[in-house]
Amino acid sequence: MPSKLTIMKNLLLTFILLGGSLMALGQEGVYKGKIYIFDFYEEAKVCDLNGNQTGEKVILLKGSLFTVERVFDDNTLIIKFLNWKENSKNYDKINQYNYTLEKEEKSVTNSDGTTRVQTALSKVENSEKFFLISKTTFDNYCSEYKQEPNWSLSLGSLSTPFKLRFNPFLFTTNLNLGTTLAYRYNWKNGFNVGGTLGISLSSVTLDSLSTNGKVSSITERPTFTPTLGFMVGYKNINLTLNGGVDLINRISNVEHSWIYHGKPWIGIGLGISLFKIDNTGSVPNKQP
Repeated sequence: MPSKLTIMKNLLLTFILLGGSLMALGQEGVYKGKIYIFDFYEEAKVCDLNGNQTGEKVILLKGSLFTVERVFDDNTLIIKFLNWKENSKNYDKINQYNYTLEKEEKSVTNSDGTTRVQTALSKVENSEKFFLISKTTFDNYCSEYKQEPNWSLSLGSLSTPFKLRFNPFLFTTNLNLGTTLAYRYNWKNGFNVGGTLGISLSSVTLDSLSTNGKVSSITERPTFTPTLGFMVGYKNINLTLNGGVDLINRISNVEHSWIYHGKPWIGIGLGISLFKIDNTGSVPNKQP
């Protein structure tokens, strides 16, 4: 029968092993379900899922996407690259290592009737290939990657400094500032295109021309201005072609005399995106 000391040692060893396993699982849980990107060119070692190395080393291309499969106590990580269409050039470079060489032996009959064993090497495709990197390399040269959706909502400010009014034709430069909701398509080079819906407060000029001579002096009045438009842009700076109407508060005969109340106008505007509405549950990050 084992002594109490032996039993205690075995229990302590069991707790240590169990604690180590739980810590490893906890470490791997930090990376689970996430995609990462290499921000620089780095070197990695080819290995299997257990960390056994083949002796090969590869250069990992900047912009390569990968997942972390395992974490070891010696601060090394096993990673696996993704087969992603957006970065197929990088994937093809990494995927050329996605095989192993196996020996194949077969009997060959000689011309004199004797037989001999012929050995040949053949490539066997693997379904997965893994690479070993250090935790230091990961921390210093990698970051989490989240795909920015092609379509996104943006909320920002819009200025329309130039307006073309009609019936009669008039070119104005009244101040127009407000909030705009933009639904846009984002290309990977930073360019985007979309539509806008905005609400703003404007300042309009009332004079003899815009009141059919009923107001002789020049005076300014605030208006409420809904807009609808089309935009093209680069990153967060957008050029817009807007249409809208100015609705003046008609509290007196002076405001009633303004002939452009409720009439559509066309304007060129400049939009600056303040922040994005996260409609996909992800935050845009770096692009490969």
